[in-house]
Order: sequence, then C-alpha cells, then structure tokens
Amino acid sequence: MWLFKHGGAVLWDDQWYGGHTVPGYSVLFPPLGALFGVQVLGCLACVASTVIVTHLLRGRGRTYGHDHGHDLALVWFSVATVANLVVGRMPFALGMAFGALALLGVREQRAKMAWTGAIGSSLASPLAGGFVLLIGIALLGTLQRRRVLPLAGAASGIVVALLFPEHGVQPFPAVTFLSLLALIGAGLIVVPKHEVAIRRGLLLWAASAAVFFFVPTQIGGNIARPATLLAGPLAAMLLARRPRVLLVVAIPLLGWQIGPVHGALATYGDASGQAGYYSGLLDYLDHGPVAVGRVEIPFTRAHWEASFVAPHVPLARGWERQLDMEYNSLFYDGTLSAETYHKWLLERGVRFVARPDVELDSSAVEETKLLDAGQPYLELAWSDAHWKVWLVTDSPGLVRGPATLTELGVSSLAVNFHAPGVATVLVHFTPYWQLDDGHQACVYEAADGWTGILTEEPGPVRLSARLTVSGLTRASALDCPPDPRVH
Repeated sequence: MWLFKHGGAVLWDDQWYGGHTVPGYSVLFPPLGALFGVQVLGCLACVASTVIVTHLLRGRGRTYGHDHGHDLALVWFSVATVANLVVGRMPFALGMAFGALALLGVREQRAKMAWTGAIGSSLASPLAGGFVLLIGIALLGTLQRRRVLPLAGAASGIVVALLFPEHGVQPFPAVTFLSLLALIGAGLIVVPKHEVAIRRGLLLWAASAAVFFFVPTQIGGNIARPATLLAGPLAAMLLARRPRVLLVVAIPLLGWQIGPVHGALATYGDASGQAGYYSGLLDYLDHGPVAVGRVEIPFTRAHWEASFVAPHVPLARGWERQLDMEYNSLFYDGTLSAETYHKWLLERGVRFVARPDVELDSSAVEETKLLDAGQPYLELAWSDAHWKVWLVTDSPGLVRGPATLTELGVSSLAVNFHAPGVATVLVHFTPYWQLDDGHQACVYEAADGWTGILTEEPGPVRLSARLTVSGLTRASALDCPPDPRVH
C-alpha cells in the first residue's frame, strides 16, 4: 500500500518490472488498504463475507438450499474465507465481500444494493467480478431479468483491466485443470436436477476453465479459486442428509483448501518479512559507489522484497508472477545460463544484484547457483549478515543515447539531453506518458517496449503518467514522426 500512500491514485508504477499499469489489478483495494491497513481491511472483508452469506442462507425468501447443513456450511465458509487472509489474496477477499452483497441485493430485490455490490466486487478484484458475472448468467432463466441485471455491474472492473492492461499469463497446470473438472463432474452428480441455477453455474465454470486452460491468459489457474471457497460449503448444504457421502467428498475438498494455506504458513516467521532485514541493504544502496539503477533480488519465497525494497529503489522484478513470467522468462523456461543472465542484466538496466540468505522461490534456485559460482561481469561490492551485493561492472544504466537519467519516480521519469537526438529509457512505454514543463519533445514506443524520447534541443525532459483521453484511446498527442532512429 506504500504506492498509494506515497504516490496517491497513480496509473503507473516504475518500481516493479520496468514499469507497469496499476488500476487493472484493483481500483478499490489500494486506497482502502492505505486507509485501514492491509490486514485490518482483509479481516473486515472476511467478516463481512461471512455475515452477508449468513443472511443469504438464513434470511427470509431463501431461494436455494435446505434447512439441514446450513450451520456446517457457514462454519466451513468462515474458515475458507480466512484462507484469503492467510494466503494474502486481500483484493479477492474484498471483491468476494462485495460479490456476496450483490447476491443479497438480488435475492432481496434491492437493485441499488445489487448494483453497488456487483460494481464493488469488480473494482476490488476483476477476478471476483468475473465470478459474479458467471453467477448472473447462471441465474438467467430462473429469476426475472430485471433482478439479475444489476450483476452486469461486475463488468466494470473488467473494463478497467482492459483500459489498463497488464502483460503475462498465469500458469494453469494440467493437474489443476483435470482436478477441477473432476470436482465439477462430482458436483453435477450430487446437485439435484431441480437446482437449475447451480447446475448451470457448474457447467459455465467448466466451460470457462477449458477456455483458460487452452488459451493462455492472466487468469489461468485462478479460475479454480472458488473450489477453495464455495465447493465445501455447497457440499455441506446439499449433502446434509447424506453424511457418509459428505465425509468422502469433504476429504479432497479440505485438501484443496489446505494446500495454499500450508504454503503460506510455511513463510510465517521468515526474517525477510520484517523491515529491519533490509536496513543494511538499503543503507548501502543509498550510499553506494555508483548511482543506483535497477536492483535484482532473486525471488524470496514470500516476495517481501517487493514491499520493503521497491519503495526506495526500482526492482527488476516484483510481486506478480504473471509479469515475471512475461518479462523474465529465462528464470522459468530453462534458458538461464551465465551468458543469458548477463544479457538479461544489461537489457534490464540492472546495476546491482542482491542475494538474501532466506529461503528462496523455486525460480531463484539456478540464479543463485550462478551467483555463488562467481561471474566475470559481477563484482562483490558489499555484504553483511543477511545480504551479498554484486555490482554489474559493465551495466550502462537505464538510458541509451545522448541523455542521462535525473529522476525515476513512482510514475514519472526525467532525463537531461546533452545534445539533440533520440534516447531510449529502459522504462516500459505507456500511452499515458505526458510531457511536463513544456519541453519540445515527443515520446514513442521504442524497441522491446521501452520508452523512446526524441528532441531537437538539449535540456531536461520530464514525463509523468496521467489519465488522458488520448491515452485511453491510444491516440497520444505525443506521437513521433515515423521510424525515429533508436540509439
């Protein structure tokens, strides 16, 4: 939440992955997280979800379910929501709370409540909004269209995600896909035929899973997330009168829930989760022998470096696996070697590589072997009890061409041109770049997606990412002449 606290409602973040858009991940969670605190907001979202679902199941006019099994379903759901808190899926937890509010509004025929919940779910988490849309489609034909219509508000966050797109794909392992299909198949067996909406929802879920398995997207395996939240409570309701069957079904469902929680709990107590772990590193980078460019930190298991280091210096990587696999594929596709690692460091403008002494992510294993073996282009510059820092001896920094970098803010950058010409800044191009201070220059997308700046006079040029009509339409007023020379 440091991004919102220090930069406000920004569109762009230069501190991760060479620059990436922000709103598509979540519109509501950053300001609310900054206001209440991340953990407090997560707890409030879990409590709100449980309270609203309790009203859904026990309130008058209940549409689905049976009297038996509600208590067990509520207990199961309450425990499942805590998984979001433990795993760190805070935006999704907030989106789920709003989504439950939308369904309550539909059941109670309160359109304003339904619209608010649907829009809120999607702006908190486009993924949660997508599931609300699936539920809305499943309800068509069983409820009047005017009652279901407010759930269309869940498309709002998806529109935001399209306007501010991110790159990369989320893995969807075949075992997850097949397990999900097996779970849905079992659901179709046990769900009574008169529960038309639930059965239709299961079929829509299966169809969506098939699409996201065969078509790489940022959603990927996340389509299976409701299995950890809703499958158990739903089974408890539908199989309340068949306890033996419920017991058999509960075993794999509990295993599905425990998996991610166990992995998250394994990182609790990790030294890298404390700010003090980074104090020596940050002090060195602040007073080091050369100006800081980007810093590469091999992924720790919990990725806390993305939270504690990025507010101070730009990282070559960050928190999001999708972006990491897009921009840093050599750590995943088996192509990592001393030569490809060197090329990657130079192409990303990395000046320092910092290796922590805590447990690392699987993607960092081969990288740390290269570091420990020693490389001719890396010079050990500093170390303490927790860190080793190497200087990339031949790194040219973040600018190519007749200019030097003078500022790299959260959503801004500035260079000083020594002579007229073209410079490439190793920050990703965005159509939302706008010129500040009236300097005569133009900005374009250079090779490899970086930001190119063309000017006919020396002097400073400053860019900041701001919401504009030209940015939204990709018809930027800063377009350069065709085929500018890139140095």
